Order: sequence, then structure tokens, then C-alpha cells
Amino acid sequence: MKSRPVVAIDGPAGSGKTSVARAVAKALSVQYLDTGAMYRAVAWKVLSEGKSPKDGLASSQAARSSKIRVRPSVVTVDGVDVTEEIRGEDVTEAASAVAANPEVRAELLARQRRWARYRNGCVMEGRDIATVVLPNADLKVFLDADPEVRARRRAGESSSEPSGVQARMSQRDSIDSSREHAPLRRTEDSLQIDTSNLSVEEVTRKILSKLGKTGIRAHRKGGKGGIRRFNRQFAPSRFGERGTAWGILLHWTVRTIIKVVAVTYLRMRRRNVERVPRKGALIIVPGGHRSNLDTPLVGAAVPRRMYYMAKDSLFKTSFWARLITLVGGFPTQRDRVDVNALKYARKVLGRGDALVIFAEGERKSGPRIQPLFGGTVWLSEKTGAPILPVGVGGTEKAMPKGVRLPRPHRVRFVFGELIPAMEGSSSRLSAVRRRTQATEDLREIIQRLFDEAQALAGSPNE
Repeated sequence: MKSRPVVAIDGPAGSGKTSVARAVAKALSVQYLDTGAMYRAVAWKVLSEGKSPKDGLASSQAARSSKIRVRPSVVTVDGVDVTEEIRGEDVTEAASAVAANPEVRAELLARQRRWARYRNGCVMEGRDIATVVLPNADLKVFLDADPEVRARRRAGESSSEPSGVQARMSQRDSIDSSREHAPLRRTEDSLQIDTSNLSVEEVTRKILSKLGKTGIRAHRKGGKGGIRRFNRQFAPSRFGERGTAWGILLHWTVRTIIKVVAVTYLRMRRRNVERVPRKGALIIVPGGHRSNLDTPLVGAAVPRRMYYMAKDSLFKTSFWARLITLVGGFPTQRDRVDVNALKYARKVLGRGDALVIFAEGERKSGPRIQPLFGGTVWLSEKTGAPILPVGVGGTEKAMPKGVRLPRPHRVRFVFGELIPAMEGSSSRLSAVRRRTQATEDLREIIQRLFDEAQALAGSPNE
């Protein structure tokens, strides 16, 4: 199956995001998602329960407990059709307050990424798609328009006066642009389009034209790019088997150097390391991905050779693609289901090697483990490989985001008990539910290990 592009469309209210997203998705034969409808759905749920959208606890509970389905023409919350209700003025006003809640954003962010992950290409529109939800999208688009034009468009969708609509839109734009978490803003690599005097068809043509010029069509056909170079040059000879002699030597040399530095400079210590099986297929899931140090330190802490899923942007040049591949890395596209990456992962586990998966996805922050990538449990089930959860503590203080060199802060690893692979189910629905529950159980286990590792990293007596 040919890979189809992922398009991220951002912009303020009335800029034409939804209409354009639908048109682009239809032209590309992919699905699209209106993420704004998800926040409106949560706002509706809060209001329907008689609570204030400014009540952080009520909003976060509504986001976690609600079953939200957003389809092109219907939006439901817990099975109730709220398509018309979420477009009302009260829900519109409440949506900005709900969207400013970091716990709500974390919950919906996980759902949005999960939605994109299980589709072959998509169009997603909202206010933080290119900056937060899909930062590796094939094309990022930022739509804007004159405030008066945007107000007239929104007023045309209701019976309100344009002047009143413009005032409310201006207030919402101010809130969304200045909020602390995931504010509305344009990325430097976004295609900016002023839709004030353009039709939906004209905007759609600009976007489709840009897709062709950026080489995405060539990429879908196997054109130039880091992923193609990896598949053609490195996968069969370097990765397909256990690697060349140079690759094995390089792996252990780099691992030894990192371990010496970690033990002496970062005072790295490991608890329950004897739980690591020295042979056989194994999925290692480090919890608490808070620093760029995590990947090399996991390689130093685990006493066996491992393979890693690495973001595809690291494979843009032949040099880095070759180096990362030699030490066990292989590319994955994090904002969609990457069939090739899953095939390589199954091959690694099928021959009895260890695979490292940072199941939170990209680096996170804060004390809570974020929703995990459900494919971890799926891989375990399909290959029979057990899962080894690991808590990682202290790396964020040793090397926080934006810092180039690590600081001498202690780092701790806590290895959990081995989790056997889940047995398959004859019912597809029951299998999905079991995997979802198993993923949530894994998240709770990793949370405990992460908390323990963090406590040890901060204890002067350890």
C-alpha cells in the first residue's frame, strides 16, 4: 500500500479550516479530523453536567470519561448526537476555557495522535496541529483571513450580528494565542494562506500544488528521502540480519563509553537489573521519557544488545541513517501507522532480539506518564515477546530540554517484573478491549516504577 500524505491545517475561527480540510481530504482520498469539535464536545459535556468550564477538575474528568466520536457530519458524546449543540454560543465560549486545561489537552492529544496513527495518511485541522499534535506532518498549513471576513463567515452560519461575532472571535483568538499550553501560532515551515478573497476550491488547489512541489508525491512512489534510503541501502544488509562485524563492534564500543560516563559523571545506578532476560525476544518499555539522555542511557543500563525505533527525521542524510542503523536504530513515522517499522520490529523480536519502545512517543514533561502507544501490547501479542517495564529517573534534571550538555545529576533505573505476552482472542472486539486495558495496566506499572526511580534520583542516601 502506498503511503499517503499527512496534512496539518491550523488557523483561527472563520479562516475556512473545516471546509478546506474536507476538500483536501477528498482530493487525497484520506480521512480528516476536526479537533476543535473534540474540545467543543468536552465543553458540552461539562455544561450538560451543570459544571463550569473553568473548573479544571470537572473538565479533565469529562475529557477522560467521555466517548467522543467525530465524523464528517456527526459528532457524538457517549452515543448522544451533539452535532448542532456544540456549535451554540454557550459551548463556543466554554470551548476556549476547556482547551486551556493542560490535562484536557493531554487526553485529547493522545486520542488525536492515536486516530492519525491508525490511518494511511490524513488531514487534521485545529489550532495546534502543526506545533503539537503532528509536528512531523508532510505538509503544514496555516490559514488566516481578515477579522471582518472571518466574522461575516461565522455570522452567516447563525443569526448573530457580525459585530458581535467579531468581538467574541477576537476575545477567543486572544485566549487561544496567549494560553500557556499549545497556543495558536504558525510554525516557520508552514504554508501560510490568506483566505479573505479566495474560495475553498482556490485554497485547496494551492495546498495540493504545494504537496506536489515538496516532493511528497515522489516520496509516495519511492522517491528520494531518508526512509527510502534506509529501506534500499541499510535494511537488507545492515539491519535485516544481526548486523555487520563493524556494526556489532561499534555498538559495544559506544555502549561502553556511554556506560563509563553515565556511572562516573551521572552516578547512574540500576535496581533489579537481574530481571532483564539475557536471551530471547524482549520488548523494553522505559517510562519517563523526559530527556534526550534517555535513549543512550537505556543502551548503557540494559545488559544486552537492543534495537530502537527512531523518528524518521533522523534518517534524512545518508551519514546519520548509516550511523543510527549500525547501532540498532530503524525509522518510524510517529504520527501514523508505519507498516514498515512494524515489520522490522516483528522481525527483530521474531529472531529473539530485544526491542526498545518509548511508548509515550516523543519526549514529555511532568510527573505523570502520558497515554502509551497501543502497538506495544499488539507487538507483544503477535510475537509472544514479554514486556519489561523500566522506570527512568533523574534524566530531566541531568539534561533538561534546551540544554546541550548534561549536568552531574544522579540517574536511576528501576526494572519491573517481566509481563508475559497476552494471548490472542478469536473475537476482534474483545481483543481490542483487552489490548486497551493491557496498555492502561502497563501505564500504571510504569508510573509506579517512574515514581520510584524519580525518588531514588532525588535521594541523597541512594
